[in-house]
Amino acid sequence: MDKTVLEWDARTGAVLSAHGLPIEFVYSIAFSPNTKHTAVAHRDETIQLWDLGAGDLGPALEGHTDDVVRLAYSPCGKWIASASKDKTVRLWEPENTEQGHVLANMDCGTFSNSTVTFSPIGQQLAAGDVDGTVNIFDTQSKTLFRTTTLEGERISALAYSPNGQELAIGASGFLFFWDLQSKEPNLKLEVDPNGVSCIVYSPCERWIACGSYVNTVQLCGRYSSGMGAECVVAVVDGFLGLVTDIAWNPVEPLEFVTGSNDRSVRVWRISKSDVSDGVASVDLIWGSDIGMLGTFGMILEGVTGLDATNRKLLLQRDAVDDSLTSEEDEAEVGSSCD
Repeated sequence: MDKTVLEWDARTGAVLSAHGLPIEFVYSIAFSPNTKHTAVAHRDETIQLWDLGAGDLGPALEGHTDDVVRLAYSPCGKWIASASKDKTVRLWEPENTEQGHVLANMDCGTFSNSTVTFSPIGQQLAAGDVDGTVNIFDTQSKTLFRTTTLEGERISALAYSPNGQELAIGASGFLFFWDLQSKEPNLKLEVDPNGVSCIVYSPCERWIACGSYVNTVQLCGRYSSGMGAECVVAVVDGFLGLVTDIAWNPVEPLEFVTGSNDRSVRVWRISKSDVSDGVASVDLIWGSDIGMLGTFGMILEGVTGLDATNRKLLLQRDAVDDSLTSEEDEAEVGSSCD
């Protein structure tokens, strides 16, 4: 909302560049597969293309009649998909600035970035509607390939598995897994009763991470052959806002990055997993703009530089050894509270 797009070095957390925008509020950003171009959905009716190498604005794609809230770049680089508050889903060719082809009249919602997504090689596009409908389109023929409806559900997130044979569907507290050889989803996993904001598969397909509407990430594990996820193995918390997007590191198989409405970008790593117990540990590697960190079961030793009040607070929470607080400290705390 500060009218900028920031480019980050994912290895260090350093900001590489900042680009100013003419309009505040960016709903969605999509990278081209070669990472040289990006498409930006602003709070207007257009899609702004950007040449990252030159740092120049490209053409604006026009055709929607209301705010564009979803964008996805196809892995082949041939297509850009968009969804708008005008309740249409369109397919664009980045080299062609003419109006995009209207695939369907659908309401893909406003608060999730992943209700429109391409299959791994771009031959399919999946789009979810707030009425529980999931449509899969053939991008070459621009026709409806397959559809299903989850009665009583609101589709909030979608993700293809890396092999393209499965579609994970986030709805009201559940993940549904659709083997695309079947007519409808055939597996259901409860993750959070408040809903799912985003979903991502790890490149190895062993892990599935999803954001929830209670400011957490649910990490699901798959420990047998086949599709779907068997259970939630870890809950990553400490966020001060909704987790709006997650992406898996394609090089480091146990790392993923989160973006949150608390203005933080954080990189996480799965440090330990017990297949037999269905439990995993997730560690924070680095983060930006983190307003508060929380932990459980930690003992602090050799703490220096704290005033008497903060030492007393740590003692009350069983976080430090009582040798760190002297009688003089306690007297100082008592006098300051009178």
